[in-house]
Amino acid sequence: MYTPTGKEAVAEDTSVKSSVADMESSVAKNIFSKTKSALVSSISESSAVQKHLPGPPRISWENLEPLLNNRMHLKLSSLADKYGDVFQLGIAGKDLLVLNGLQTVKKALVDQGDTFSDRADFDILQEAPQRHFLELKSGDYWKRHREVFVGAMHDHFAGRWAEVESSLREEAVELAQYMRDQHGQPFDPNRSLSLANLSFIQKIIFGRRCSQEDKDGFNEYGLTLLPSGFMNAVRLGLLPGPCRPLFYLTRKRSLDNFKEGIIGLSAYIAENVEEHRQSFDPDNIRDMCDRLLEAGMKLTKEERDTFQLHDQDIVNGSLTQFSGAGTGVPTFAQRWAILYLANHPEVQKKAHEELERVVGPDADPKMSDRSKMPYMQAFVNEVLRHSAISPMAAVYYATNKDTSINHYFVKKNTPVIVNYYSITRDPSVWDAPDEFMPERFLDSEGALRKDLQNKFFPFGLGPRRCLGEHLGRMQIFLLCAHLMHHFEFSLAPGEKSDPGTIPGVFLVPKDFRIIATPRR
Repeated sequence: MYTPTGKEAVAEDTSVKSSVADMESSVAKNIFSKTKSALVSSISESSAVQKHLPGPPRISWENLEPLLNNRMHLKLSSLADKYGDVFQLGIAGKDLLVLNGLQTVKKALVDQGDTFSDRADFDILQEAPQRHFLELKSGDYWKRHREVFVGAMHDHFAGRWAEVESSLREEAVELAQYMRDQHGQPFDPNRSLSLANLSFIQKIIFGRRCSQEDKDGFNEYGLTLLPSGFMNAVRLGLLPGPCRPLFYLTRKRSLDNFKEGIIGLSAYIAENVEEHRQSFDPDNIRDMCDRLLEAGMKLTKEERDTFQLHDQDIVNGSLTQFSGAGTGVPTFAQRWAILYLANHPEVQKKAHEELERVVGPDADPKMSDRSKMPYMQAFVNEVLRHSAISPMAAVYYATNKDTSINHYFVKKNTPVIVNYYSITRDPSVWDAPDEFMPERFLDSEGALRKDLQNKFFPFGLGPRRCLGEHLGRMQIFLLCAHLMHHFEFSLAPGEKSDPGTIPGVFLVPKDFRIIATPRR
């Protein structure tokens, strides 16, 4: 299972130790103490360098299968049971480092965050239009781009969170009305949830909700399939040359959908950015697009030359990624939440009781209510944990220098696969990890257990942690609370309790139908 390896035993330097008796002065003892520490450190590091990474034989099905299997996170977790939390795969002459388990992942992405912050370079992901995406870059370019984006987000949201919440509640009211209009008939919630989140994100980045034309042209299934296509593109880039043609043929539809989806989204963003550029007024910043246009204009010639950073990267690349993730991740989480509620009426009952007690029958939930609703918070946490919504890092990391992890030597430029799924099932952290139990996040008095908040990472970890985490959590919590306050959810007749998942960089439930019964 996910048991961290023990510390290496370091032999004492007996020749140095024996000389201690001959040292009489305190100065000499102090020198010896420092010398011994240096020797121990040197011996430990030397041992780490010599310790070979475990893993399946290079010429074996066990070595290649994870990249070919659609349930890659499960295969990697199974290999971790056999080889430990740190192991390697040897693919096409490359060593791929695989990290599993809470402590190991934190050692890499937190304790050595700078070292593990590069991105593996896959040609297929550097093609237009996704080449401008912030999270596909590394080094100084990535650091400066991220700094500019963080600054723009901070400036835009400062003092506006009440306005942001109001926009989100507007979408929640319209979404609830749509569900009420189904009059107790079975329906698939995918499109309505997707449109609610899309419209909210569009209001943030372009200052307006989705028009009817936007809604008519929106393909929710394209959004659903994007994570799968993205993961297949990464896997295609990793595979040995002889394996690629067959892999491409068997996943052509997924890869084509990914490419078409990114091209369509990028074109939509570019069109709206150009409209904003034409009407831009530095004295009247209207939305996130304007804020990024302003940031791009402030780039100095030195920054442009040094980092090869341009307006299109700052504006188009940032907004395309922000729009895709800001719509997709909350939608996927909300779909999981409704599915869990339909399968666990006892959970739904407890949530309803808390909502009635805190919000009351004549009001709607607000973000200010969240701190008074520990069960709702626990429910959302358990949805994100149990669904393992982000089973692996969206794009593989890479080391930017020689290093070691759990006493294993890792070369510079080694691609790194972070198996976040393993953290959600780590038995050293979670009791009965395969069970859906919101109560695990509550203490004996019903208060939220803050010690478990940093035990799973649906929005990533370390220097590349998702910049939109605060906004994403807000979307998930408030829309879920609003819908749960107004409806009781059940599965439509004939629906499976587990419809299965569409695997990818996010785990997305396959289509399912529910019945939303109004509570008021």
